[in-house]
Amino acid sequence: MRGREVPEGGPRLDRRLRQRMAQRALWEAARLAASGTSVRVFAPTGEDLAAMGTNLFDASRRGTVFATAVRTTTSLLTSEDQRAGRRDVTGVA
Repeated sequence: MRGREVPEGGPRLDRRLRQRMAQRALWEAARLAASGTSVRVFAPTGEDLAAMGTNLFDASRRGTVFATAVRTTTSLLTSEDQRAGRRDVTGVA
């Protein structure tokens, strides 16, 4: 395999890997919540997933992925804070 080629079945393998990581993260969040810890789970939006692409190891996407994640996370937090009536939020930097 050369350059940025994705192996045959790459998208399916990527999806299975993401699903396993998500399941593990949710399991850990549930354990923390059960112990009384307040938990907030962040997950990639469709826009984040599109920025990431199917090759998790494609370093050329790093800047785009980071910028997209900051923008989408800030937007989600701002919307959540507005729904909750919070005014003292400084945002995500």
